[in-house]
Amino acid sequence: MNGYERAPEFWTRLISICEKVGTNPPDNLIAGVDDHFFVTEHPLTVSGQKFHGKTLFVSLPLLKQLSCTEADAVLVHEMAHFSGDDTSYSRRISPLLSRYDIYLQGLSNGLILAPIAQFMKCFRVLFELSMSKVRREREFRADRIAAEMTSPRDVATSLLRLSAYSKFRRTVEQELFREQEVLQSADVSGRLEREFTAYAGQFVNDGELHELRTTHPFDSHPPVMERLAAVQVDLNVEDRRKLFATASDGGWFHRIEKAIELERELWKNYESRFAETHRQSLPYRLRPDNLEQQAIVEVAFPPLTFETKVGPLLLDFEKIHYPKWPDAIYLREVVTYELRSEVTLKFLFQRGFERDRDIEMKQLEKPTQEAFLCALQHYLDRCRTAIEYQKQLQGERNSGGAPS
Repeated sequence: MNGYERAPEFWTRLISICEKVGTNPPDNLIAGVDDHFFVTEHPLTVSGQKFHGKTLFVSLPLLKQLSCTEADAVLVHEMAHFSGDDTSYSRRISPLLSRYDIYLQGLSNGLILAPIAQFMKCFRVLFELSMSKVRREREFRADRIAAEMTSPRDVATSLLRLSAYSKFRRTVEQELFREQEVLQSADVSGRLEREFTAYAGQFVNDGELHELRTTHPFDSHPPVMERLAAVQVDLNVEDRRKLFATASDGGWFHRIEKAIELERELWKNYESRFAETHRQSLPYRLRPDNLEQQAIVEVAFPPLTFETKVGPLLLDFEKIHYPKWPDAIYLREVVTYELRSEVTLKFLFQRGFERDRDIEMKQLEKPTQEAFLCALQHYLDRCRTAIEYQKQLQGERNSGGAPS
């Protein structure tokens, strides 16, 4: 939404904040269900519609978690980026960096110019270090302005609420994504609504706080603890416990017309995409140990038959069988393969799988050769991806943790 008529009360309050901060209000206001707030002057395309000029993105789920004064602090912080010309600077510098990286890649590909490329890469690293310092200073400046216009405590408590919610949301989505069967429902929003309060009640120990950052689609932010120190607020364990035990009034959320219906529709679309992404990725992550999982994999990687002069060459998601072999070979055993003189396809195996297996490519018609080699690489990539994913998953289970 970018019209005053869609959320007049919201815009009125936002315009008042902009006047106090000393900046013009944004040209566009975009609401979504992502777990961050941000401002930008880069062109954006949302649902096929292009937005130009200054844009403020607000998160409807996060607005519900914030009290009115905490949301004030967040939005003052974002408008302070406009007043500091931060977004204009980013808009101007990004195309220059993109061109620089393209030029750098061109230098790297030339043997004579390679030493110059190495020098310029060092310059690029130093520039990034400088940019990181500038970004930190911008964030601290925006926090300082927010603390002056609201209160240091509102800045601090909003940071804690936002970072706790984002961390819990990542946990929920990671748990759902690790499911090894097709999701009947990707109920991200429902779990957040039902379980966040209980989670937040335990979200009080200092060990977790030192790891927290608020999320942002473009930039990284300083750690939350550094930002709390910068606004000179020290929330002890009891303070944090009381904070998360107190329900938010979600005042800014209710300033958006039909916010409940809008959020519900946005979540519906998000969860549908989440479930579809999960479904498409499952065949690449499973090492089936039952018929249901095998069926999931075989939807994307069905058994294939390639006719040869000596009989059918068979390939499925886990093995290959050539008529001249005494038995099949499993893809998990294969390290690589090589086509020798376009006549013989030789397989190389892991240590411990000492075998001699090759395929006489002349036994296949030329189009069949190409189709087989393409499918073989595709099925091998799937097998390796699944093995690595399952190793990672087992490591997480053994450590009792979850991916960060």
